[in-house]
Amino acid sequence: MKPRFIITFVCILFSSITFSQEYVLQEKTTDFSDIGKEGPNLFKYTFWYFNSTYSFGDNKKGAELSPLALHNSNFGTRLKLKLNKYLAFGLGLNFHSSTFPIKQNSDKIVPDTMIYKKQIIELRSPGAEAFIRINFNKRRGNMIGTFLDFGVLGEHNTFSTISNTYYKDAQKHIEKIRKISFIEPFTGFAVVRFGHNFFSVTASYRLTALFKPSYNFPELPVYSVGLELSTHK
Repeated sequence: MKPRFIITFVCILFSSITFSQEYVLQEKTTDFSDIGKEGPNLFKYTFWYFNSTYSFGDNKKGAELSPLALHNSNFGTRLKLKLNKYLAFGLGLNFHSSTFPIKQNSDKIVPDTMIYKKQIIELRSPGAEAFIRINFNKRRGNMIGTFLDFGVLGEHNTFSTISNTYYKDAQKHIEKIRKISFIEPFTGFAVVRFGHNFFSVTASYRLTALFKPSYNFPELPVYSVGLELSTHK
């Protein structure tokens, strides 16, 4: 009777240990799968962003720009797809607003030779981008961490305006000229971003001409640098 009791007790104990191990493993697997596939450091992540940049570069004769007055702003959304711990691929849509205040002097030929109190070329351009992201914090958990982006951006210069401010008979006048004929319809950029979580420094280089070659205008600056804020966690 005693040996049978011992054997029964051992069998029950072994079964209990095995069940406990299976339960723990199952519990861990269930917790992991509950995380899902959407998040800052999961398979896909969608977020919004806004940046403000300053354009700089060669101030060419005939198309000189007023100092410390160049401004670009971008608003858009991006989709990031995780490839592995260190790499991600992304796509984005944006709306770009550019302002180029033309310095008024006797050498000016862009966009004309007239002298005004103030003259600004404004562009409003929707666009799309693709980028590769390099991540530096492999154990960052479900957050963005530190990253470096390399990308290309294409935009359509849908809305273009020249704003001329002048005084006549002691009165201020603002003249708006829309649908500028000398602006190229498409513009391309190479883009670099370095950031941590929701904050980044962004820089771009314009790859294409802004003005149509038939007008023989000197080009405006091709570089820009600035700051970006996003809804990254």
